[in-house]
Amino acid sequence: MRIRLPCPPEYLRTAQLVWSRGAGRIHGFGLIFPVFGVAVVVMSFGRIPPDQLLGSLPTWLKVVAVCVAAYVFVDFFLMFTLLPGQPVEQGGGYFLNNHGSFSPISKSAYLQDLMYGARLFSGHAIVFSGIAALVGFQLDRIRRGHVVTGPPISTSLPPPGLPPPFARSARLQTILSPEQCAERLKAYISRAPSWIGTRGRRDRQALAGSVSERGFNLSLPYGNGSGMVSAAGIFVATEGATVVDEVISFKRWYLASMLAAYPIMLGLMFIAFHGFTGLFAVLLAGVVVVTAVNVGVGLRDMSRLQSNIRRALGLDG
Repeated sequence: MRIRLPCPPEYLRTAQLVWSRGAGRIHGFGLIFPVFGVAVVVMSFGRIPPDQLLGSLPTWLKVVAVCVAAYVFVDFFLMFTLLPGQPVEQGGGYFLNNHGSFSPISKSAYLQDLMYGARLFSGHAIVFSGIAALVGFQLDRIRRGHVVTGPPISTSLPPPGLPPPFARSARLQTILSPEQCAERLKAYISRAPSWIGTRGRRDRQALAGSVSERGFNLSLPYGNGSGMVSAAGIFVATEGATVVDEVISFKRWYLASMLAAYPIMLGLMFIAFHGFTGLFAVLLAGVVVVTAVNVGVGLRDMSRLQSNIRRALGLDG
């Protein structure tokens, strides 16, 4: 038996107006993509990493964004479950088209299914337009000087904060001065927009982030790495040499999202398509596979990032 949510009649009439009759499309849905595309292009040519741009959002806006994302995700799979086919009207009758199999339904059921379909697609519009709005909001704050791009560079190196293998510390030594170390690292920072993949051997050695005579906060450029690891370091001038202390680690927010979001998403997807039978086994296997793959990619990027820093300082051939 199908579950139906209570819905006022005026909502059903509105759904019938916004939903394209019989075609299963919302008029103007594609208009969100140019808006989203402009935001991505502006952000990319500004060479602002997405995690830095969105990571500096006000706390209240982050809470709102998380709540909206949770609503869109739950709403999508709930509507997918409640709408087992495409509602159509033919010859004065109302039917539910499920992969070519037509089942007769009442007019009220037809109108409510139109509402389900509208809500199914409206979540996509919320996601794309919401991201574009957040990017525009942050770019305006940068223009007004309320946000400073680039991670802060500290005069003291913080502890790793994560256990091995998610973090590693290293101490390098070079005959270069701190100023020369900074200039060499700056020369390796990619100038390509973040959405353009880097090419060639020299580009694979590129870095992204902030560098000064005091130290650095670096990562692999987007398109040339997973974006889940970063490196922080300081330059300490000694007699005739410079000591470079660095910590390379996973980003905490990425680990938290991987360990929390993936099980929730996988569980809801499985429930939507198959119900609760076998959920635990599939959830466990999926989490193990996803975690293993992401940790493996992150460890690879940690080694690449450390190698690129050493190469930029002339410590690796």
